[in-house]
Amino acid sequence: MDALVNGLCPAGYPPIDVLLADRDVAVCDSMRALFESMGYTVHTVQDAAALETELRQAPPRCLVLAAELGGVELLAQLRAQGLSVPAIITSAQGGIPLAVAAMRAGALNFLEKPLLDARLLQTVRTALRR
Repeated sequence: MDALVNGLCPAGYPPIDVLLADRDVAVCDSMRALFESMGYTVHTVQDAAALETELRQAPPRCLVLAAELGGVELLAQLRAQGLSVPAIITSAQGGIPLAVAAMRAGALNFLEKPLLDARLLQTVRTALRR
């Protein structure tokens, strides 16, 4: 967990700019293509167990978590464990209560799907500057 708290990559693992967590493979593929076209290193996962494994191996500089994957609850747990990586919550079924819950869990921002490329890129760029 120290690597998560300190934001350090264990030896042998390349730094990851963006870690995308969404059950929808097509969404992950689309976001991956967008970020890679901008030169970012991207990893994707489709479930909470894979997310935890990825975080332990090579903490990213930014998380993009789908609410449908339990992103708000996952983020709250990660924050309680000391993870300080900037996080963005996305959701296909957004609304004010979910956005408020995401922010209370420690999200930098909340974005409704369908995601607009320009807004997503700007939000991640802001997160990466932190």
